[in-house]
Amino acid sequence: MSRFATLVLLAVRELWISFELLAMLAVLLLAGMAAALGPLAFAAEPQAAYGLALAAACVVCAAVAALGLAGERAAGSLAWLAVRAVPRAAVLLSWLIALAAVAGAGLAVATLVAWLAVMEQPAGAIFALLLGTAASGATVLLALSIGLLAGALLPGPLAAALAALATAALAAAALLAGPLPLLPSGGLGLLVRAEEQAEPLRVALQSSGVALVLSAALLAVTIAALERDDL
Repeated sequence: MSRFATLVLLAVRELWISFELLAMLAVLLLAGMAAALGPLAFAAEPQAAYGLALAAACVVCAAVAALGLAGERAAGSLAWLAVRAVPRAAVLLSWLIALAAVAGAGLAVATLVAWLAVMEQPAGAIFALLLGTAASGATVLLALSIGLLAGALLPGPLAAALAALATAALAAAALLAGPLPLLPSGGLGLLVRAEEQAEPLRVALQSSGVALVLSAALLAVTIAALERDDL
């Protein structure tokens, strides 16, 4: 097994033993359940309930990422790896892959549940749901990147609070403004207010692209911050 694969497994193990992995999976699975229960519990359309729940899940994922990396810094694990000539960038990327894999698994199951909730609706609604979910996946990745940057700069609780606040603001912008193409959280807006957008494919593609570019930029900043950290 390669050293990088070992780092990813170690990151997954830390997420597991700290119950952060379960927290991420739980909020994502609850998002899928919201699509099924939304019409009954909130008198909301399944897509809208799903989008609102996904927005909350993004906030939790950002906080988990911040807590995870900040905890590794505080425990001295990053310093221990650095002393053994493990690049800090490799450690960061292993955490990103571990977090993204967990989030991706949870989002896949949530999407299946949401799809079952809307499968009797018109084809356009189902298409918008799938596009919105795909774009929201990029938003989840951006939320994880925000969390990792906060975790690289601040202590655990403060990092989690800041990451959650920044992600909540990003999600709120999409929920209030609607599915704007150049908003990195436009996928959430597409789910909640799909009826306001005549070109869901354009919104999904452009918002996903913006989210991915911002994620890459934040990761570059996070790597630079870790390189300068005394650990």
